[in-house]
Amino acid sequence: MSILSIKQGSKSFGERIVLESVSFSLAYGDRVGLVGANGSGKSTLLKILAGEMELSLGTVLLAPSITLGYLPQAFEQKANLTIKALLEDATKEIQEMHVTINRQTDLMTKLSDDPHALERVLSEYGDLQARFEHRGGYDLSHRVDAVLQGLRLASIDRERPVSSLSGGEQVRLGLAAVLIQSPDLLLLDEPTNHLDREALEWLEQYLAAFSGALMVVSHDRLFLNLTVNQIIEIDEYSHRAKRYSGNYDMYQRQKALERAQWEERYATQQAQIQELKQRIQTAHQHVGHNRPPKDNNKMAYKGHRAKVERTVGRNIQSAEVELVRIQANAVPRPPKPLCFDANFEWVASHHAVAVTCSEVSYVLPNGRHLFEEVRFTLGRSERMLIVGPNGAGKTTLLNVVAGVRPPSTGMVLRPAGTRIGYVPQDLIWPDPVRTVLEEFRSEHVAKGQRRSVEQSRHQSASSANGDEESTQERSRVYEECREAAIAQLLSYELFRYEEFDLPCAALSPGQHRKLRIAKLLVSGANLLVLDEPTNHLSFAVLEEFERALTVFQGAIVAVSHDRRFIERFQGEVWTLNSGRLTQT
Repeated sequence: MSILSIKQGSKSFGERIVLESVSFSLAYGDRVGLVGANGSGKSTLLKILAGEMELSLGTVLLAPSITLGYLPQAFEQKANLTIKALLEDATKEIQEMHVTINRQTDLMTKLSDDPHALERVLSEYGDLQARFEHRGGYDLSHRVDAVLQGLRLASIDRERPVSSLSGGEQVRLGLAAVLIQSPDLLLLDEPTNHLDREALEWLEQYLAAFSGALMVVSHDRLFLNLTVNQIIEIDEYSHRAKRYSGNYDMYQRQKALERAQWEERYATQQAQIQELKQRIQTAHQHVGHNRPPKDNNKMAYKGHRAKVERTVGRNIQSAEVELVRIQANAVPRPPKPLCFDANFEWVASHHAVAVTCSEVSYVLPNGRHLFEEVRFTLGRSERMLIVGPNGAGKTTLLNVVAGVRPPSTGMVLRPAGTRIGYVPQDLIWPDPVRTVLEEFRSEHVAKGQRRSVEQSRHQSASSANGDEESTQERSRVYEECREAAIAQLLSYELFRYEEFDLPCAALSPGQHRKLRIAKLLVSGANLLVLDEPTNHLSFAVLEEFERALTVFQGAIVAVSHDRRFIERFQGEVWTLNSGRLTQT
């Protein structure tokens, strides 16, 4: 039985089409992974299904009495709520059902002398009790404790304000608030982003036992393999949705087969088109070369020519009709696969060491030692992956390594010539009004650009006409630099040209991450500091970024909970836990 369906759903923002004629339904037992390129509309679709956003065209139908739990990608904090109050608000409906059941129980004892009224109340009581049991009302208190324990939130005082929690803790609390409702349908947008390995494995087990329907957006490939039995893909070109059976790996195999068949159909059709064009050209040449015979037998020649022209004309017409038919139903050229693995621009370091941490510690404002006596030396081409539970201080340690914040004690030594490329976990930009192109240009350090700037400075300084020529030269250099940046950003195939003028504040989380990667590729960095680099990325970008890292010749310090990323990481794995960093 369908519990939710969308029919011919379309969504546009101004002239930009995000979803086009999307139709599908969800039933109990469906476990659907929603995938697609960054900015293709996955989060938008979840918001629409959750009732948080309206369609431009089409309808969304939720079956009667069906409950829905929605986790947005960004936690929406309710002002001044404590953890306890937020959890009570999340379970308010179930608690109200319990109050009503108790009230009806009392009422039934008073209606023993009125059979008709008692029968009516008994019927209502039975329906309500069935719904209460279906929502897990009888074990609500236990479920709250179990979910908080599983998501590693049990040790936090429930009287604390939600605003006092870290960003990751707030997201996990938001997930907990959705899960404890035990709804019929779960809509989860990137639920794994702030989960450590233990919490992630707990969530997988929880969802395996969940009896309702699930639709989830996640960058975690192993998570999708273990939790979904279907994939719905939003195509970034047609904006339509297509359903595939099986988990993520099965979907990838089906996509690879589709791609191979598409390329074969395109190649076959192009060969047919070339053959028809050649036939038409040859036929025209044959008519043109049909010269009269030397014996001047004009009558015979005219008859022969007319016959040839009729035959050739029929052949040409037939070929032209076939060519028009094929071109009217042309197989589109398969888009070029995303590929930027050879485009890392890095400046070689002449030092054997990229960074050294010596007896580094960090103390929080409340006096708690987040970590202490951290020591390691990373060679100029070595790689280091840091893992550990949530709250261990991994992000803070990366901030210290990258020079974003100083250590409380100890030293971080970076030799002269070390260029750091830092990808933080947050989605905050210094100037959110900047466009994609402007933000990329701030990092655009191509040699040609630097030469042009230096040349313009020299020419302006020696110019006899002073300000006028200086202004013209600056304008010329500015335009050259802008064109170079456009060409380079286009070459990465991370953004389409029409997206270059989007302000950073309007980007989806995945587009934020792609812009970080674009800046990283052109930065010339020889030390990459990456905090959860796979978060929010579509699978195509994620896979290519992993390949790009394998050919990067500099040093890397990374933090990740992505198990596929960890498996493929070529370097040492270190664990940060209980304030200590140790090699695994």
